[in-house]
Amino acid sequence: MIRVWFSRAKFFPETAICLLLSAAILIVYYQVRGFEFVNFDDYAYVMKNYFVRKGLTWESIQWTFQSITVGNWHPLTMISYMVDVELYGMDAGGHHWNNVLLHVVNSLLLFWVLRAMTGSVWRSGLAAGLFALHPLHVESVAWISERKDVLSTFFLILTLWCYTHYVRKFKIIWYILSFLFFTLGLMSKPMLVTLPFVLLLLDFWPFKRIIPSGNGNCGKFEFNAKLIWEKTPFLFLSFVFSVVTFAVQKKTGGVEPLHVYPLFDRIANVIVSYALYLGKTVCPINLSVFYPRPTAWPWWQVSGSLLLLGLLSWISIRSAKKYPWLFVGWFWFVGTLVPVIGIVQVGLQAMADRYTYIPLIGIFIVFSWSIVEVFKRFQFPQVGLVAFTAILLANLILGSFFQTQHWKNTRTLFENAVIVDPDNCLAHATLGADLIRNGETQKGLSHIQTALQLNPKDSKALYEMGLLFSNAGETDKAAQYFSKSIKFNPYNAESHNNLGVILSHQGNAAEALMHFQKAIEIRPQMIEAYHNLGSFWAIQGRYDDAIGYLNKILEIDPDDQKAAKKLASAIKAKQESRKHSDAVSNREMP
Repeated sequence: MIRVWFSRAKFFPETAICLLLSAAILIVYYQVRGFEFVNFDDYAYVMKNYFVRKGLTWESIQWTFQSITVGNWHPLTMISYMVDVELYGMDAGGHHWNNVLLHVVNSLLLFWVLRAMTGSVWRSGLAAGLFALHPLHVESVAWISERKDVLSTFFLILTLWCYTHYVRKFKIIWYILSFLFFTLGLMSKPMLVTLPFVLLLLDFWPFKRIIPSGNGNCGKFEFNAKLIWEKTPFLFLSFVFSVVTFAVQKKTGGVEPLHVYPLFDRIANVIVSYALYLGKTVCPINLSVFYPRPTAWPWWQVSGSLLLLGLLSWISIRSAKKYPWLFVGWFWFVGTLVPVIGIVQVGLQAMADRYTYIPLIGIFIVFSWSIVEVFKRFQFPQVGLVAFTAILLANLILGSFFQTQHWKNTRTLFENAVIVDPDNCLAHATLGADLIRNGETQKGLSHIQTALQLNPKDSKALYEMGLLFSNAGETDKAAQYFSKSIKFNPYNAESHNNLGVILSHQGNAAEALMHFQKAIEIRPQMIEAYHNLGSFWAIQGRYDDAIGYLNKILEIDPDDQKAAKKLASAIKAKQESRKHSDAVSNREMP
């Protein structure tokens, strides 16, 4: 009995840390059970994604491996949404809750992996606590569309767990499992392509498979070539997913060409973004769902950021032998941000909070190991470290709790974005559209006009203005705005579809057809465009084409009664047309 009690007591600190971590996360995020889908990718991923809405079916699962959603190929993420639908239907709170549960699991797994790697309980617990509660991670947890963050990180940490067992035991099964989990992680979000680099960092510390040589802290490193060969399958897989991701995002218009956003401006944004991420880590205020990319960063800001990054890199390299966690943590942060730092610019954002979900683990390792070392070196009382840690984590809980509230719905999210940056064009356009859809037309119109004043080329704002004029019956003005929206963003499927409707009514059949087809090419699930094409071909008397498009709607959404009625009408019209043709043929002279 005593032996059993002692065995349990041995793991009391770990158990206590896990319980505290779980409770703290639930305090912050329990509120999401009452949150809604936000009209910022959530509709494309779930709300208007008819394959996801079907739940887990063989057809839907096949679709995930063949489709691109919001410019990304991540089949496991899409399957996870289908699981949500099976569990919760279209209750947004349930979808949010699964994000939270994954975040809890990730935080606990991170603690156990760091403990297994280093043997340090309290430092690992502090790093996991920072990961669990930092406000910069709210976006990844509270945004349904960022399921790919929490899911891919789950597989990343499992990969590290298996790799740790492989290094300790050198059994091939652990190597195979680590490769398998890495593959699953990439199928959740391709940002994990830097994992082979992370494994090499861990080989240096804490695994000590790479040994610093020489007298100084910045000597050469000695390691077995086997360490590189071990990573070859991982590197190959990273290369494949990098190529596929780039090709997919370029095809869907996500990649900004160099003539639109020059290389020098990209490099400047990279340098400043690294510094801003560090700043928001230390002082997480004025966080927003979208940070607009500036026309150009001031030279002093670029120079200052470059100086800071150079200094921190130099310190981490110089101290690599004495304080190896500084080297590993810093270059974990720098390296894992590379895929999303903006050299290959995808989208219009300068940076994004969600991009820090994995990279900040490196900074949290640096902080947790260093703060304990400082207290030891200066012989501060241990109670001081406990008090400091408690105050820090309590502040992070408060910050994350209030930051999470912004994600309640589309309106609260983008009202905050406008407060953080009154010149945020996308925030004004999205907030304006939401206000209009909820009956506050004048207030919404004001925000859309503000967006167009800030950026007359904003495709979303132009589309919303076109929609306003179209609903008011002013089709000529609407067509002008839809055309401008397409001019500045040829991948705006909604603008193509709505312009096609107007052109069709105006008798411009050829151009209308082109826009309907373009809308479907951009968004293969766009039921509205299939409806319009079905009606278009029925009017033209090409009933087989009409029936084909209407059948496609029912394949996507079997419950679409409007499509079913149109299909019945088209079949009937086809039969009557055939009877008429036969009657005419019978009246002809032999």
